[in-house]
Amino acid sequence: MRATATIIPSEAAAARALPTPREWWGAVAVSLALGLALIVLALPRVSLEGYLLTALPGLDALEAGQTPEDGKAAVTLAQDLSAMARKSGAPQAYALAARAWIAVAKRSLASAGPVGKDVAEALAQAQAAQAEGLARAPADQYGWQRLAYTLSQRNDWITAAHAWGMAMRTGPFEPSLMGVKFRSGLALWRYMDLDERARFSWLVETFLQTQRQEMMAQVRRFDAIATVRQALAARPAAAATFEHALTEP
Repeated sequence: MRATATIIPSEAAAARALPTPREWWGAVAVSLALGLALIVLALPRVSLEGYLLTALPGLDALEAGQTPEDGKAAVTLAQDLSAMARKSGAPQAYALAARAWIAVAKRSLASAGPVGKDVAEALAQAQAAQAEGLARAPADQYGWQRLAYTLSQRNDWITAAHAWGMAMRTGPFEPSLMGVKFRSGLALWRYMDLDERARFSWLVETFLQTQRQEMMAQVRRFDAIATVRQALAARPAAAATFEHALTEP
């Protein structure tokens, strides 16, 4: 039987395998440089998220109509959010800017003074901000629904219907948006193409199945019986359910 020899490296060879002080400090320097680079790259995101967190309470108050009477604070907040969106290029910042401008427009509409120019400017800003956000995050169904609302308020009905269709394509079943999409669909029905009408018909049937009381309340509120009947014309089972729901208190 042949014996196998165990090779033990000499101390000199082991010493040669260790990094020299220059090599060690070089590795440390590279690691530090990479770490600093990652920190620097992360700073804009941290700064953006910090700003958005501080801006959210003001935006919530604006959307709830709890801003000062002169409206300057509302416009200032919307302008600040737009500036942050342009600076960061972040889709969520553009979405918040659009929300703020829509709230400014609604506030102007609810005021007692002349509102034409102010509303038109706010809606134009909202449309521009939301379009920029969607260019960066095209799968945002909330953004498409927001754009559909803005376009409809600017009387761009056909484009609004297309935006509504995109909201359905990117998020067909979203319980929290179903009522909003239903209301928008009622207003946009006459401007929809065949694909959008098919999507609205599906939405009506699904809304009826999942949130019946809410849907029927909206149908009565907006006097939408005729529109819903048209939407369900090719869905006999859903149409029968709808007719029965009309008899319920």
